[in-house]
Amino acid sequence: MDTQTTSGFYAYQGELLFAPNYVLNKHFELWREHKDTYTYPVHGWTWFDSEEEASAALVPPQQEEEQE
Repeated sequence: MDTQTTSGFYAYQGELLFAPNYVLNKHFELWREHKDTYTYPVHGWTWFDSEEEASAALVPPQQEEEQE
């Protein structure tokens, strides 16, 4: 796997959170190899192919301006 990839699971909770391979929680598990089997969002987490796609979809516009 390319170590520079930004594909993975993302959630926004005041900041953009990134989990490249999995998200584990007592209520659910998300795994990269099963990414196409989930119905998103799962407790706020969604799969994106890049950080740019995740940011455009999840980060409120005022937060995007502050991050630049």
